[in-house]
Amino acid sequence: MSSSFGNQNKNSENLENDTSFYTFIAGILLVFILYYFIVILKKIFYNIPFNDENQYINCHCSICKNRYEEYKLKIKKKNINRKLFINILLFLFFLYLFIACCKSVQTKKIFDPYEILEISPTDPISKIKKSYKKLSLKYHPDKNKDDDSARDKFMLINKAYRILTNEKAKENFKKYGNPDGPGILTIGLALPLFLFKGQVGFYILLIFAFLLVIIFPIMFIRWFKERNKYNNNGLILQNLPLYYKYLDNNTKITQLPFIIGMSFEFNKMDMEYNEKNIKEIFNSFSKYFPSDYQNENISYSNMYAISVLYMHFLGNELIKKDNKGINDLNKNKNKIIERSIFLIDELIKIAYELNRIYEFNKGFTDFKLQKEYSKDIIDNDDYGIKIFNFELIMMLLKFKSRIYHETNILAENDELLQFPNNQKNIEIFKKNNNTLINDLIIKNKEETWLNNLDNYKDIKEVLLVLPKYEIDININNVWYEHAGNLFTFNIIIKRGDENNKKQLGYLHSNNYDDNYNEQAFVIIFDCNNKRINYFEKIEFECSYEVKKLEYNMLTEKNEKNKFEIYLISVSYPGLIIKKDIEIDVQEKNHLLKNFIKNRAKDLLSIEEFRENYGIDENFEESEEIHEHID
Repeated sequence: MSSSFGNQNKNSENLENDTSFYTFIAGILLVFILYYFIVILKKIFYNIPFNDENQYINCHCSICKNRYEEYKLKIKKKNINRKLFINILLFLFFLYLFIACCKSVQTKKIFDPYEILEISPTDPISKIKKSYKKLSLKYHPDKNKDDDSARDKFMLINKAYRILTNEKAKENFKKYGNPDGPGILTIGLALPLFLFKGQVGFYILLIFAFLLVIIFPIMFIRWFKERNKYNNNGLILQNLPLYYKYLDNNTKITQLPFIIGMSFEFNKMDMEYNEKNIKEIFNSFSKYFPSDYQNENISYSNMYAISVLYMHFLGNELIKKDNKGINDLNKNKNKIIERSIFLIDELIKIAYELNRIYEFNKGFTDFKLQKEYSKDIIDNDDYGIKIFNFELIMMLLKFKSRIYHETNILAENDELLQFPNNQKNIEIFKKNNNTLINDLIIKNKEETWLNNLDNYKDIKEVLLVLPKYEIDININNVWYEHAGNLFTFNIIIKRGDENNKKQLGYLHSNNYDDNYNEQAFVIIFDCNNKRINYFEKIEFECSYEVKKLEYNMLTEKNEKNKFEIYLISVSYPGLIIKKDIEIDVQEKNHLLKNFIKNRAKDLLSIEEFRENYGIDENFEESEEIHEHID
């Protein structure tokens, strides 16, 4: 008997679907309402970035001051005016939907058999029957043929009566809210009931089937295909054959704007320009292009990007003064420079991996495209892949450090051009091109020639924000019986003064409108094998910061290994710290002799020898050792 209630009252239970649907939607809307409420509060009480001089260290040279003011206006206008208005509209929209859902939920009453039959829980069975008879006659479908609400009411009256006149069903309803007892867990789709009335339900199911079977799979396949066009960092894989073709150990720094500007990313950018003017500007820089570039089918978007980069690094002296395309180049300059910074980072990673490639497998999995697209341009037939040297990687790092400051990459010792300059200053810089940036910062000494510059005060302001780096290196050696010597490089990098702890704010730049993070690279170069063993990018957020790095190197060779350890800033040209390290690599036999010698001389125990000479626990005393000692 009890099992029949679910079947008999299936239609009446569907009336409760509306409540579930609106409650579910209201919960989702509440999340959006809270999110946009917090966003609006942040916008209203918005603080301009790096505005608090007690918290941030900003560059106060005249160039950075003016640019920072423009940056603040741009940020304020971008974040407060337009975005605040949009966020308020979205907040009000979701709030309206939330209120509407709440009202709908309130109109859907919880099923209460006593309320439906208009009786109280204490009324006897006779009154229940009397009320049922009265209400069923009133709402019977035969008397209310055109009233759907009366029909629904009649179904609820019957359900309520069946529950209250069956003791088991009544008891189950009190305990579980269900006349059939606890039952089983049912999962359904919370959708409003009106969607399934009449012929509408068929079309709703048809739409769901169309979405699940056709639309969603197509979207997934398109996403998957599009995702395979990029590497993990977002670089278009079509760029790899292009980079492999033009980038090699003979590449000049003046060719890098062309190589980067040829990237496929620029074809996806929305840029307005006059094709005739852009082609004329592009051709004016042709003497710096790779010799075989004529074979490439270069799009106007790539011509535009290449021209912007050359104008950024070399100036516009080569461009005819009456060419109106210069204004077009300046319109999207920041967008192209920003994307180029990402592309340079990817070029640096590729060059580093190809510098180390021959140390590992002869077919590096990440660069299978190399063999497919560049069989005719390989440098090393044994590996079928280019091996980039250390000098090329250093040139790429130098190129990146110049992009923030628009220094002339053709100038000798162009590091000084990162300071505010004019024509007179440039001439003075040329005469003092042997001055190193490290001398101006690390030694903190006053150069007399600086006083002759027009904007000496600006240069002093820049010197105040340029970082002072220190690097300490400790090397530990441990012998492993089945592996060899393990050398651990512990590198500690310190930035700034411990007594001046502030966040880095608006950094110095001659010609880059947006702010950027202060970055540097740590490199361990193996002089014996002519390869980079360790390569790590680090970022600084505070004026005083300590970075700890660790690198492990395993070797069994009995020779003196020479290493050069570099700390290279890519935010400020010329900031380079170099340390030369020599390591005497000892094989097991050499360590054994040390053990015998010191054991015989100082009567060291095996535990003392392990501690003093860095030998691991697998190194044990043998009969051969005792024979030598005796």
